[in-house]
Amino acid sequence: MTHSNTYIENVAMTAAGLAIKTGSSAVVKHANTIMCKANGIVGTPKATADCPSLSTSKSAGPNGGSAVTNIPTLKARYFTLLADINNTTSAVTLSWVHGPDFSEITDIGRTQYIERGDISKAIIGYVCIINGTAADFIPGTTALDVALSAVVYQDAFGFVGA
Repeated sequence: MTHSNTYIENVAMTAAGLAIKTGSSAVVKHANTIMCKANGIVGTPKATADCPSLSTSKSAGPNGGSAVTNIPTLKARYFTLLADINNTTSAVTLSWVHGPDFSEITDIGRTQYIERGDISKAIIGYVCIINGTAADFIPGTTALDVALSAVVYQDAFGFVGA
């Protein structure tokens, strides 16, 4: 029986506990220690901390993708938290990738809007921002708990396909 390298090598081994840092914050944190495996290396446990700013997210694409843009009103977007592991030190570095905007009314929950990003990295979790406000949602600036918007935090824990 054979498995793909992604199955064997790239996995979150603990639930990150993704959540808003504090009330009125634009920052996502991981409330639990992150343990993961990527590229055949088990990373050094990453203690509870803030995640990188959502403003640093890149779309998928050649040369690392394009920078994040604002989320228009009545649209939603998934952000995927990835972990890269240093081959020498086993240190874990987190980064975001994001998918396209989609209708917050008709398309919520459809996985085709979730971006996988670099397959050599482990997926730690997802954040879906649903902008129900009358203005653009600015990733990394707009508070995650702003009125009329919603944010869904989902840990990617376990072995996919197991």
